[in-house]
Amino acid sequence: MARKPSWQHAIFYVAGSSHEEIVKSPFLERARAKDVEVLLLSDPLDEYVVQNIPDFEGTKLVNLAKEGVKFGDESDEDERREKYYKETFQPLINWLKDLYGESIEKIVVSTRVVDSPSVIVTGQFGNTANMQRILRSQTMSDPERFKYMMAKKTMEINPRHPIITELAKRSASQDEAASDLAWLLYDVAGLNSGFDIDKPDQFAARMYRLMQKGLNLASLELAPEITPPKETKLSESTPEEDLDVKGSSSSGSGGGGGGEEEKKEEL
Repeated sequence: MARKPSWQHAIFYVAGSSHEEIVKSPFLERARAKDVEVLLLSDPLDEYVVQNIPDFEGTKLVNLAKEGVKFGDESDEDERREKYYKETFQPLINWLKDLYGESIEKIVVSTRVVDSPSVIVTGQFGNTANMQRILRSQTMSDPERFKYMMAKKTMEINPRHPIITELAKRSASQDEAASDLAWLLYDVAGLNSGFDIDKPDQFAARMYRLMQKGLNLASLELAPEITPPKETKLSESTPEEDLDVKGSSSSGSGGGGGGEEEKKEEL
C-alpha cells in the first residue's frame, strides 16, 4: 500500500492457473506500462476469496479481467481521445457485433491493452475465464447448470493496433475473407484471455480457408485418387549374387553339409 501512487484508487489483481500464465496475460499490459503493481493469484481458491472481499483498508479490489477498468490517472484528454476512437471505429464495431451475434454481448474501444489487438473480458458480476475453468473442472459440475453460469463477454479492441486499423478498412467489403479474419481475431482474443474455442469445427474450417489463401491454392478439393503402378518383377540375380547366396546358405548350415560331402567321397 505504501508503494501505491497517489492517483491509484484501487488494488488490481489477475487470477490464473499458474504464475507463468498470469505474467503473460494481456490484462497486465496497461498496468505494466503505468508501472502499477498487480496481485497475481494462481491458487484455485484465490479468486473465490478475493471476489468476496470488497476492499482492503478502504481501497477497493479490482479484477483486471473484468470490464470497466479505470486506473485513476485518466485525464480529460484521455476521455476525448477515447470518444474520438469510439466514433472512428463505430462502423467496425457495428459490423463485428452483427457478425459475432450472440457470441459477444458488446464491443468497445479498449483502454487496458497496449500490444494486443484485442482482449475479451466479462461483466463486473460475471465469472471470469479463470472462474469458468475452475467451475468446469469440478468433479460434480453439471454441464447444463454450467451454461447458466457463463458470463456475457465484452470484446475490447485496441484502436492503435495495425490489425484493427486494417480490419476496419476491410470491413466495408464484408466478404468471406474479411469475415474469416474477424472471426480469427475473436478466437485468438478469447484464447489469449483464457477462454476455450466455442465451436472448434468452425474454427478449423476458417483456418483451412486462410491457409488456402496463404498458400495460393485454387481450391480445397481433394486430388483424384492415384492408380498405383503394377508391381515390377525382381531383376535376375547376377552370378556374384548367386555365389553370395550359396556361400551364406552353406555357412548357415554349419558343419552338417561338410560331413555329407566326406561320406560321398568315402563311398
